[in-house]
Amino acid sequence: MSEGNDTREQPNLDFETNRVYVGNLNWKTSWQDLKDFFNDQIGGVEFADVLIDYNGRSKGCGIVEFASNEEAKRAVKELQGFDFDGREIFLREDREPTRRTNGGRGRGGRGRGRGGRGRGGRGAPRGGPRGGSIRKTTTRPQREETGGDTGRQVYVGNLSWTTTKEAIDNKFAEFGAIETVTLESDFKGRSKGWATVLFEDKESSDAAVAAMDGVEFEGRPLKVHVDRFFVDSKNSGEEETTQE
Repeated sequence: MSEGNDTREQPNLDFETNRVYVGNLNWKTSWQDLKDFFNDQIGGVEFADVLIDYNGRSKGCGIVEFASNEEAKRAVKELQGFDFDGREIFLREDREPTRRTNGGRGRGGRGRGRGGRGRGGRGAPRGGPRGGSIRKTTTRPQREETGGDTGRQVYVGNLSWTTTKEAIDNKFAEFGAIETVTLESDFKGRSKGWATVLFEDKESSDAAVAAMDGVEFEGRPLKVHVDRFFVDSKNSGEEETTQE
């Protein structure tokens, strides 16, 4: 049986490894998509990779390594059967800790840098977006605690691929004044199925999380929580840095 066709089983949480096997991935899901998704949902991702066959095609499965065993167990428990890129993913502990992956795939937070492709070990991430084109990006330090500095920004996941920025803005404006809505997309301009909403105050974001988490919106039950990676320059007095 190929690694991409797992028999579904009850998740085992009695394991010591920090590495998690992720099955039933969309064939188009990239290692960067995988890393971003688990960083947004759980945090603490140090390494992520999608396994490929000898023709360079995805096997429909991947590996995610977390900073701690607790984060790995949370991922298996909380994201089992979660809809990611249109597929219900399967998670368990990685039972082949010495397996070869496709090379370094970066570590840390939601950086857009790409690790080296050499065999054996993780490559150091390089600045700049994928695909070679240069665009201005915002870099944020990884945060271990949840809630950012003030908790004004919320993560909105499991969106329909057809949901627009305007639809999100209109819906979440019910809970308070919004500064910005960012709908994440891939390099082809297609929605990644998640967005962030920055409110003017924490009370509004708290109300949005309480009211919208798990609520169906445009045919999908939303995953809404405080953005754990948001650094509030308004509160800290520091401007977010950008790199060309």
